[in-house]
Formats: sequence, structure tokens, C-alpha cells
Amino acid sequence: MSEKMIVACPNCQTRFVAPREKFLPSGRKVRCAKCANSWFHTIDNTEPGAFSAGDIRTGKQTATTAVPSPDAHTPSTTSADQSVNVTDTANAREKKMSSWTFGARKKNPKTAATTTTGSQKSEFRKSVKASARKRGWRRWIPPLFYYSVAGSLILGAVGYAFNKPIAAKVPSLQPALSAWKTNVDTVVSKVIPPGRTASILDVKYDLENTTAGRVLLIETVVVNTGPDTIDAPALAVEIFGKDNAVLDTLSFPAPPSVTVIPAEGRAPYFLRVENPVENIVRVEVDFAE
Repeated sequence: MSEKMIVACPNCQTRFVAPREKFLPSGRKVRCAKCANSWFHTIDNTEPGAFSAGDIRTGKQTATTAVPSPDAHTPSTTSADQSVNVTDTANAREKKMSSWTFGARKKNPKTAATTTTGSQKSEFRKSVKASARKRGWRRWIPPLFYYSVAGSLILGAVGYAFNKPIAAKVPSLQPALSAWKTNVDTVVSKVIPPGRTASILDVKYDLENTTAGRVLLIETVVVNTGPDTIDAPALAVEIFGKDNAVLDTLSFPAPPSVTVIPAEGRAPYFLRVENPVENIVRVEVDFAE
């Protein structure tokens, strides 16, 4: 194995490694690969501390390997145009070695970020568990409260919707279910105003000519569809002509014979219009506002 020596550039002080025998006996011209400076180098101005190639691998010396030119086998009496091509291979070796740490490559930044995120999640889970252990039995209060409220609402809805079947199966629960339904209806009626529970059916009208003049007779029935007794409502009559034109609008109070309408009951209305308008096409009856 050939002996190596350290060659230092006098211009930039960059150190290189070159074969020692290439400079025997009287030296030769070399060129710095870093600053392109050329000089004639002899063994006399070489830095002490020659070492072998094995020392370079073990890191006993710090220098840059110099690669001799193809005519390095020529005699030592070289001309000025013959030189040793020196390359800075130590920097390349250093970059390559920097990508390894104790025999292993550096972590990928993306992998490192993922690992950091995973560790943060793990720390968060640990903190949540530690907080739960610290609260002890008190941590069960919120879920128990929520489940109790949800269960009560579900039982109340079932009892209201199926009160009759449940009371038929379990007669002892009938008073409680009836009271519960009454209370719910009372609260709902206060919060949501009840709508009209009456409807108008069987509207009939006829025109008659009498000695006093023409008369429009209207007959209809008002039905109470609600569970409670209601007052007899007033009615409004609209008379239409051709092209759906409104010819006249009349209001009629409840007849004296009908003051209230019981639950699910009916009340007949008989209306009389003296001297109505001409060209009547249809008549509609609705509840007066």
C-alpha cells in the first residue's frame, strides 16, 4: 500500500491527500481544486505526519484526498504543464457521512412530524385520563344527569301518546296517566295557542223570487271537531260573479238558537240575504274574523 502525505495550498490553506511517491525525488507541479492555484510542491515543504490509506478510513488524519493525474507514473522530472489534479473529495465524504448518525440515517421530516403529532395525541389522552381519575366519582354526575333527563322525556312521551292502551292494560295507572295528559295539555295550550277546532260543511244556496223581491237563502253546518265545547262562531258570506269577481261580502252572527257547540257536535246555520246582487255564480261561507 502506497504511503500518503498531506499537501496544503499556500493560497487558501486547503489540505489535500496525495501519494508520496509522486513527489519523489525533487517534487512536481500541483493545482488546488478549490481555488485553482498552481505551485511547485516538494517533499521538503510538505507538512509532517505521513499516514497510510487505512488511517484515512479510521479518521486519524483530517485531509482531502488528492487524485493524481493519468500521467502520474511519469518520472519526477516533470514539465510545467504536467500537474496533479487535486479534487476535494473530503467534502463529499463529509456530506455523505453527515446523512448518517451512528450508522442510521436521519429521520424523514414528514415522519418526524407525524411522530410528534402522535406523541401530542398520546399526551392529551394521558392528561384526560389523569383528570378523570382526579375527579373520581364526580365524573359520573354529568352523564347520569343527561341520561335521567332523556329517560324522563321518553317515558313522558310514551305515557301521553299511549295513555289509553296502557290504562287498559294496567288500570292502576289510569289516574296518573289522566293527570299527566291533562297537565301536558294545559301547558301546551298556554305555550301554543289552540287553533280553530270547527269546520264548515255542506254549503247550499238558492235564489227565490217573492212578492217582496229576490231572496238568497244559504244553508250550512258548523262541526266542532275538538274535544271541548266551543261558542257558536259568526260566519262570513262571499258572493262571486263571473271571472271570480267578488260581488258582495256579508257577515252573520251565530243564530239565537245556537249559542254553543258541544265536543264533536254539529250546529245548522240558515242565512237569508234580501235583494242580493245580480249575476251570482257561486257563494262561499267562511268563519268571520
